[in-house]
Amino acid sequence: MRNFISLVLSFSIIIAAVPAISLFCKDEIKTKSESTLQQEQADTPPSAESKEETALKQAAAQKADKVTVLLHKENKTLTVTKLFYTISVLAKEIDIDSPTEALKAQAVCILTFLKRSTEMLKDKAYDITDDPAVHQSFLSEKALKSFWGDAYKANYRKLESIVSPIVHQYLSYNGQTVLAVYHSSNAGKTESAENYWGEKFDYLVPVTSIGDTLCRTYKVTETFDAASFKKKISAIKSQPFSFAESPSDWIGDTRLT
Repeated sequence: MRNFISLVLSFSIIIAAVPAISLFCKDEIKTKSESTLQQEQADTPPSAESKEETALKQAAAQKADKVTVLLHKENKTLTVTKLFYTISVLAKEIDIDSPTEALKAQAVCILTFLKRSTEMLKDKAYDITDDPAVHQSFLSEKALKSFWGDAYKANYRKLESIVSPIVHQYLSYNGQTVLAVYHSSNAGKTESAENYWGEKFDYLVPVTSIGDTLCRTYKVTETFDAASFKKKISAIKSQPFSFAESPSDWIGDTRLT
């Protein structure tokens, strides 16, 4: 009887141990299979398709890091890195001695304006122009060296350290790249894009900008004689402008939006 009980217990222990052993073996097989597969994948040369995909991705990455600028006066294009482009425009659009955060904010505006321009001009041979009346100011390396003179290296290093970490950042609204327009100064309050361009943008609305009233060009007084004034007014009108006989009647009531 004792021998029978011992035999039963021994058999139960062996049976109970089988599932555990089986699971252990399965884990071992699974691990070895994954290891073998990884090794096989590593040893197998990439297919022609994967090489092509890799090449396309690399080309896309390189293209994304390049900016082709139309030099409007020379009517030719110049391709530079996005980093250099941003530094060049930054040098022209803001005082290099401005606070670091102001330089960063301006850089993001420049990058955003560039991105939107690239999207709008995707069918063109260039991404943006150097015409400040249309897009953004831009200086070639030679022009930038002339602009900064002896301070070129120091100034470039300073802006490079600021721009490099944010060179892929931009502003968006509802999933769309914003129209990141900016200006040097205003009359203490910004204008609505709808009033100015006739197109509404939810993020381009009038906001108070008291800091602009401190700008040295905030208020300027100019004096002209009647003949000079008439000549200047005529030059900025797209249609013929009629002048009353008396110069005092040339200017009516001021209307502001």
